[in-house]
Amino acid sequence: KVDNNSFSISRMAHKSDWVNDPENSELIEKSKINRALSRLEDLTFSKLYKNNELTQELTEQNEKEGSLSVTLFDGSVFSLVFKKNVSVNENYLLSLRMGISLEASVNSDTNDSKLHKEMEEFNQRVNSRLFEISSWEAKELLFSD
Repeated sequence: KVDNNSFSISRMAHKSDWVNDPENSELIEKSKINRALSRLEDLTFSKLYKNNELTQELTEQNEKEGSLSVTLFDGSVFSLVFKKNVSVNENYLLSLRMGISLEASVNSDTNDSKLHKEMEEFNQRVNSRLFEISSWEAKELLFSD
């Protein structure tokens, strides 16, 4: 979050419930977790800004609202960074990156695997692009009101 507070949710298996990690000071309601996960599946973009399409002044006035890091069971890590776009109806600008978790990267079976190729292809497709999303979608993903 913007104030450097963070929280973590996880689940042990595909069919198990999502739970807050014990060290969280702020507990997230199950309904908010489910809405955020649903939002990730159905995320819509209202505009795509390519490379240097946004002026420097515009990107400087967009404050970082927060970020979301999603680690999947296969070791892939997706980072989403949200910035409020004050010039466009308070919508948000979203940048995306994919990485590989430390555990998966040290595993010799995955060093030259499909996961590395998938990461490179994904990052090449989204490199230097910002996706505009609605404020309510971003707020659901950031667990804010």
